[in-house]
Amino acid sequence: MFYDKIKESSYRKDRVPEGYSDRYLLRYELRLKNHVNRMFGVDKITVPMLYDVQFYRRIVDFWKGEYRKIVKVNEYEIDIEGCKGIRDLNKMGMLMLVERYGGMNEFFKTFDHQFELGVLDKRQLSEIKRQTKQLLENRSLEIVRNPQIEELNSLIEQVG
Repeated sequence: MFYDKIKESSYRKDRVPEGYSDRYLLRYELRLKNHVNRMFGVDKITVPMLYDVQFYRRIVDFWKGEYRKIVKVNEYEIDIEGCKGIRDLNKMGMLMLVERYGGMNEFFKTFDHQFELGVLDKRQLSEIKRQTKQLLENRSLEIVRNPQIEELNSLIEQVG
């Protein structure tokens, strides 16, 4: 869950610390609702466990891992000068197509609709989604990353 903590605090009529009322404060929160004990391989999670440094580190590592799994939309700017051949050009074209459709989720909606119409089978749909996600996560292309997302990535990695 990503949200503006200041806006949320104001909405709930909580006190906003001095100096923050005119700012935006992004919060990344992972909400675990079901089977949390299984996620961490324990029978039951107790309050003392939350104070245990090793268990706390496991929770933080899990939190970071879930963040890393998020495919960031509009994370890049395409730099054609970094093109080293037809494969890179094809990848860049695919990135531009995904961006033109409004990002990964909107792009996938188009193919979900094609699947519902029977134009694509389940295997084809799955392969399109898998390769698109893989391409969006690919760091081998010479593309310029969005500085705000890079800053957020860096801040997440510093937690611990």
